[in-house]
Amino acid sequence: FSDVYFTFSGFRRSVMLDYDIKPFVVSNPIKISKFYTMFSSSSKSGARFGGESHDFWECTYVRDGHLCNCVDGKVYNMEKGDLIFYKPMEFHQHYVEDGKNAENFFFSFSFEKCPDDFARDAVYKLNSKQRKIMEKIIDFSIEAVRNVTFTEEEIARQKAEYVNYYFIKPLLAFSKSTTDMATVTNYFEELFLDLYNTKNVVEESDSFLAGIYKKAVT
Repeated sequence: FSDVYFTFSGFRRSVMLDYDIKPFVVSNPIKISKFYTMFSSSSKSGARFGGESHDFWECTYVRDGHLCNCVDGKVYNMEKGDLIFYKPMEFHQHYVEDGKNAENFFFSFSFEKCPDDFARDAVYKLNSKQRKIMEKIIDFSIEAVRNVTFTEEEIARQKAEYVNYYFIKPLLAFSKSTTDMATVTNYFEELFLDLYNTKNVVEESDSFLAGIYKKAVT
């Protein structure tokens, strides 16, 4: 039973409910436990990234322009508003076609919980709501770096401790706050939950260059 308080004519009294209130259990199918990198990058026409693989998840979000992503033999021609997932140990590389540019946002992380049918071999075309969440995340990371200052000693120690120092500056800023890391995590989980519900997936490219790449990988 629960106590319920009523105020009447300036007096407060407690009334015991004579029935049980059944709760609703909160179940979150997607939960992020760690971040590894978070940074923005501008890529000019013809720029190429040779590729890598690692034991955590990574995403690339195209803020503007065009970016061609190659993931384990699959090719995706990504445009503004597209988001791609690379699962752990999946080799990935990207390049910008001649005559085009790209503004990108990269972040890598670990899932504590993730549905089996989400984020695997997936490129999502974000809708307007999802783009707003993504831009909120990017603005939040930019403001964190702008508003948090470190001493020269702290910067020297960070560069010595983190070999990827230039790719984690927002995360270093978040770590100085008791709430910022949790806030950006909530933003990402909100975005991922919305993606999971909409499932607006981009198809693999069938362009001439994509065909050449597939033959080369084979």
